[in-house]
Amino acid sequence: MEKACFTASKKAPIENPPQFVVIASDDNTMAEGIRWISGVIDKNKNADGSKMYMSFYTNTDQEDFYWETKKELPDAIYDVYKAGHEVGNHTSTHLYCVEFGEVDENGVDNGKRAGKEKIYAEIKRVEELLTARGIPKEHQFGFRTPYLRYSDDTFRALTEVGFLYDCSICSASNNGAGNNFWPYTLDVISGKQELDKNGNLPPDNNADVNTWGKTSPVGEYKGLWELPVVNFAVPPNDYNFVESALKKHYGEDYTFNGYVEGLDWNLWADAEMDSGQTVDTLMNTLKKNLAGNRAPFTVGLHSQFYFEPKETDFPRILPHERREAFVEFIRQAIQLKDVFFVSADMVIRWMQNPVSAKDFKPENYFRT
Repeated sequence: MEKACFTASKKAPIENPPQFVVIASDDNTMAEGIRWISGVIDKNKNADGSKMYMSFYTNTDQEDFYWETKKELPDAIYDVYKAGHEVGNHTSTHLYCVEFGEVDENGVDNGKRAGKEKIYAEIKRVEELLTARGIPKEHQFGFRTPYLRYSDDTFRALTEVGFLYDCSICSASNNGAGNNFWPYTLDVISGKQELDKNGNLPPDNNADVNTWGKTSPVGEYKGLWELPVVNFAVPPNDYNFVESALKKHYGEDYTFNGYVEGLDWNLWADAEMDSGQTVDTLMNTLKKNLAGNRAPFTVGLHSQFYFEPKETDFPRILPHERREAFVEFIRQAIQLKDVFFVSADMVIRWMQNPVSAKDFKPENYFRT
């Protein structure tokens, strides 16, 4: 059967769409963190009373966190799967698909690339361990690349494995909260597209364009969905503080555009936010999305970060304050009409059969 093509668009596929919030946790190297963060989701309900869901993109062979020796990790992941949450793939060792490299005068990142065979092997290793623990291959729908660093070979491997979707491509710098792309399929060879007025290859960074520079173009992958990783919109009251923190880390030439990359690490290590600033930023982004085109709001987390590392890694927010910030964000967000916390695979199924917010029921888009 021919796979459907969904062209990237900033227009919702239906009037009054749900505002999806996709909480997705990477790595998951601490059972306590996995159980805690899923427990917060399980204890709460969407505004309409429906069950909330989230996604876990999982490693299995990170140094010191091997599933074969730390049995509590696969047990915790299996438990969240049985609770209804999505379990996805994040490579076995947290692989650098594209390592950091020098950026030349043309903006090309010359970082070393892992070959397709290496990427494929790492993905298959996770698939096999998940399957052995009781999570069937047909329920392993999605992938996120470590460090959000990808190459064309990354997508070659994803296609060969047979994923439904990827969630690795960051929103381009000219997109913002309320104006991001809805999910799309990677059917158009971006090398054949014309640059937009800002010099970007649309949609988003669909061209092996990492945050650190342009590299080789991404090819055509029919039917492979992309759920863009959106950025967090910093509230205006915190602009000066965040700009100062980012310049400290990236140099005085760093240009702050009001956004921080959409992962908790970036809020706490790069932008050096405290608990209150974290909640304010997440809610500011959500409200802008809700008032705008309602493209899915992806929130990238790391379940282990809510208990570790120590405060030296995140200078202004202690572990208990990180947990408090997450709980408070959930508390505020579920009070908003038309907001639904769902797993990433549910969003893709909704794209294939969209209904308005008033008719949306998460259980209608649950895995089968």
